[in-house]
Amino acid sequence: MLTVRWREDLNGLQRLEYFVPRRADDWTKAAAERCRDIIRASWSDKSPSAPGNPPAVVSGELDRSIVVRKVNVGFIGSKKAHATTAGAAYARMLEEGTIKMAARPFVRPAAERTLAELPPDPRKIFSIR
Repeated sequence: MLTVRWREDLNGLQRLEYFVPRRADDWTKAAAERCRDIIRASWSDKSPSAPGNPPAVVSGELDRSIVVRKVNVGFIGSKKAHATTAGAAYARMLEEGTIKMAARPFVRPAAERTLAELPPDPRKIFSIR
């Protein structure tokens, strides 16, 4: 399983919750959903895809495994955030490559693009893990 957690640094989260109550959860969910949408729009047209490009959809298992879910973060899970997860068994092998196959990243580029699309103020408090 491959996961990108959309969470705020805890100091930033506390500031955000103080100034904009109940919005932190909405923002992490929106970022995770945008990341999922970018991943789904980025699949390659050719199979096998060229090394360095996102993989192609062959069976649809990888595409169906891209989900947004709520996760615990912080001290003993004291805060909630959202994660974009690729649950297919081979997702990490595609993202990072193997000894015999070059990487075909699809999660990290989507996460970086999502982060770049955020307005400047929220971007300061988000991190990708």
